[in-house]
Amino acid sequence: MMKRPLLLSLFSLLAGPLVGAIAFWSAVSQRQAVTTLPALESGYTVSILETGTEVGLFSAQPRYQIFISMKASPYGHPSDLSLYNHGEDVVRYLQRSRVTESIEGIIFTQASGHTLFVPRQWYAGGR
Repeated sequence: MMKRPLLLSLFSLLAGPLVGAIAFWSAVSQRQAVTTLPALESGYTVSILETGTEVGLFSAQPRYQIFISMKASPYGHPSDLSLYNHGEDVVRYLQRSRVTESIEGIIFTQASGHTLFVPRQWYAGGR
């Protein structure tokens, strides 16, 4: 009968630091600009941000977002982005990538050939 309260006490001792570590990690992982691609003719700017780290069982990978805004505005449209740089320096890889704009939206083409299309309705007007 005494084992159950002991297990609960042990769990409580371990759970507190774990919750604290998760809260700390969330607070530390903030958005940070990796690069800003050349401005588009329409005045929109496309930036690639590092938004934290995705931790797996045996690996840790940085998380990225593409951020479309009017000039250097803090307001814009973020979208999660997977980079396929396979060990190449991220900044160098992104410099080899390109952005094109059409009436329908923006197309981000990675150096690997992977593309991401963002419809104009999602970023027009600083959304």
